[in-house]
Amino acid sequence: MNVTINGDLATVDLILLDRSWSVAEEGAEAGIVQQLVYTATEEPGIRAVLFTRDGGQQMRIGQFVFSQPLTRENVFGYARVSPQLIGEDFVQACSPGPCPSVPIRLRSSYAVDSVAPGVTRFTIQVDSGQPSHFTIEPTALDDVKTPWGGKYVLRLDVSGADANPGLTIVDRTPLRAVRTTVDSGQTTYQLALDDLRPWRVSTLRDPYRIQLDMGGYTSSISGSIAVYTPIPGAPPLPRFTVTGFTSAPEETVRWRLRDASQNVIASGVAPVGTHTGHQWAAFEFALPGAAPATGDQWLEVYWQSAGDPVEQGLVRVRLKVG
Repeated sequence: MNVTINGDLATVDLILLDRSWSVAEEGAEAGIVQQLVYTATEEPGIRAVLFTRDGGQQMRIGQFVFSQPLTRENVFGYARVSPQLIGEDFVQACSPGPCPSVPIRLRSSYAVDSVAPGVTRFTIQVDSGQPSHFTIEPTALDDVKTPWGGKYVLRLDVSGADANPGLTIVDRTPLRAVRTTVDSGQTTYQLALDDLRPWRVSTLRDPYRIQLDMGGYTSSISGSIAVYTPIPGAPPLPRFTVTGFTSAPEETVRWRLRDASQNVIASGVAPVGTHTGHQWAAFEFALPGAAPATGDQWLEVYWQSAGDPVEQGLVRVRLKVG
């Protein structure tokens, strides 16, 4: 193997002696390519990698051809929903009445893979008062100068003071670390990330919380629907619970269950929680009991505006037998 570096691009030439890199399982190329790109870009300062073979010849894995340099964002699988590259600003209205004039005290927590597989959750809980606003801003991080960080940082600025400023090393993909600083009654949280994944923001009350979810199974996320459970490949049980989030402007989501021949065998409508603006709200519903499945099934979740036949935000989750 030979490696050359040009700025933030690494060119990796593998010695395969003109042998093909075959893949036994159909569709497995994506996972292998992702692993190669993530491993190569682990080196500080490297954001893109070009793989070649045997002295600069074009390399392929199965049906995948390495025709250009790749970044983590090229290969991590969220093809249907581009990660937000523009920050968001959230103005909060206190209920009931005006925001109380008391010191705003905050504390934060994080969870990786425990809320749902593949989901990272960062929560800011308000112990007194209520923030009048908060902002989220993603930027590339110089991981050469910032050894505690990853390739990106997601910055949250919240009015109020966190009780525990400092640096917390997490080191669990995609969350590398959380740095908390307080200045003049405002707290800045810097979430150091391996890559920039789609995020979903929601606010909850009793107690008041700002909740930020990132990632999830790539096939279970669209621009306005994120299905947390069941996960792709789960068995099609006679009865199971569907959970997730939506940013749809409607008060409901719709669902369908298809059999292996793509015939609709069940369908329904489920309510979602309250949300405003471009925030997300949770949904949870149980599918009715059905006869045991004799083949794979597909769960579809989507939304429609009243009187509009167009289905939006469609997510299809494959429930697999065996």
